[in-house]
Amino acid sequence: MREELRVRLVELGADDDDIQRAEEQGWLPLLAIDRMLMPGRRTYDLAALAAAAGLDEELARRLWRAVGFPDVPPGVPVFTDRDVDAARLALAQAAGGDVEQGTLLQQVRVISGSLARVASVEADGLADELADLQRVVHIG
Repeated sequence: MREELRVRLVELGADDDDIQRAEEQGWLPLLAIDRMLMPGRRTYDLAALAAAAGLDEELARRLWRAVGFPDVPPGVPVFTDRDVDAARLALAQAAGGDVEQGTLLQQVRVISGSLARVASVEADGLADELADLQRVVHIG
């Protein structure tokens, strides 16, 4: 592996174990994409995220599900400082508008669903663009 890639992955939050495992198992490109899309060091499990954000752990779990992500096993550090900031923002928005938890969760689901549709359209466009580039490379 080129040293520049290793340095960039570390800058994006991957640790040496992540890099070594990805390289050995053949998914280093996926690690690079994952870290570019979701940078930051994964240091918080769900309980730590909830504590750092000032949330009840059950509400944190429900917010995570409302965004559209699967449940996270206890004790597995998958959350970053950005996730803590997002949870704090959700809590502040709810408190500032005096929004009930059920309403907050519904709002998060609607916003997340809309963003998922936007991402799907963007991904389709990117796939089409890559297919066009691939045809040009093979033709030229």
